[in-house]
Amino acid sequence: MEAISSGVPIVAWPMFGDQHGDADLIVSWGCGLKIAQVDMSGQRIVEHEEILAKVDKVAQWERPLQDNNFFVTAQRLGQQAEAAVAEGGDSAHTFDSLLTLGNTRS
Repeated sequence: MEAISSGVPIVAWPMFGDQHGDADLIVSWGCGLKIAQVDMSGQRIVEHEEILAKVDKVAQWERPLQDNNFFVTAQRLGQQAEAAVAEGGDSAHTFDSLLTLGNTRS
């Protein structure tokens, strides 16, 4: 999620844990693509052509950045993340509320 906060498009290659859910969110939000499921047993080997194809699709080399839908979406999400953690933002407000609640219970 750090890449989203920075406004960077993503090619996700999830292996385990929450990475699969994060990769699905990246795809649904439109700021990147996901390499098809790979299990840890090595039953599926990801060929370099598949990786290059995903990178090329996300990079959209032939387009200027302002016309790259992955880049534009990632930039918008990055700006929203920055606003959420800024003073008065949703995340900052929630954190302040948590601290207040903790202080009233001690």
